[in-house]
Amino acid sequence: LHFARRSSVALSRAARSFEPHWSRRESISWRHARRSSAVTARGYHRGVTHGAIVLCGGLSTRMGRAKALLPWRGRTLIEHVVGILREVVNEVVVVASAELELPALEAKLVRDREPKRGPLAGIREGLEAITSDFAFVTSTDAPFLAAPFVKAMLSFGVTAAPDVGGFVQSMSAVYAKTLARAANELIVSGRLRPLFLLEAGNFRRVRADELPDLDSMKSLNTPEEYLEALKRDGQTGGATVEFLGT
Repeated sequence: LHFARRSSVALSRAARSFEPHWSRRESISWRHARRSSAVTARGYHRGVTHGAIVLCGGLSTRMGRAKALLPWRGRTLIEHVVGILREVVNEVVVVASAELELPALEAKLVRDREPKRGPLAGIREGLEAITSDFAFVTSTDAPFLAAPFVKAMLSFGVTAAPDVGGFVQSMSAVYAKTLARAANELIVSGRLRPLFLLEAGNFRRVRADELPDLDSMKSLNTPEEYLEALKRDGQTGGATVEFLGT
């Protein structure tokens, strides 16, 4: 790992030995390409299809490096998140900035046309690319994402988002594919909060007591949060990490 000020910290054995080796790939290989593009959801409403969208186009200024490439349980964080989602759905779309190089994933890769417009632009890209009727949307920095949480969110069969302590979790939410046009209209008008898109879809507010594995909504923004997550997950070992920033 390479971040600015040097600090000797406790990291996992997997993190120590992690050495990614890949070349830039615009066309990501994905096993489900052999299947029909309109994939039937696993155990949900008859005739309704479900997929997932992962956003990893952020600038990661506080983290100091791409969150998608952080080591987690012996692989990159983006590989971990896609793997969890593939336990629940057959169609996963990853939205990334043009300059971000990713490993091969079981997902379709699309590039964010306007990465500086925030997550709403990424959600628009994902909704335009996905073939499923509804998509669970998450950011790549969700190390504790759990399949039961994703299943629960999709089970409502409508646009939905957790409402925890009065805060709508728009980055752990389900969006209808039909909202792609509304997302574009919001971006053009300068209304860039994903909450506006949820409201356009008359979203269902999901209470915390309706959901399992609430840590699925936790994200990582700083090196300190990442290292704490490693410690909490039981990933221990010695390593020297350099942090970018002052």
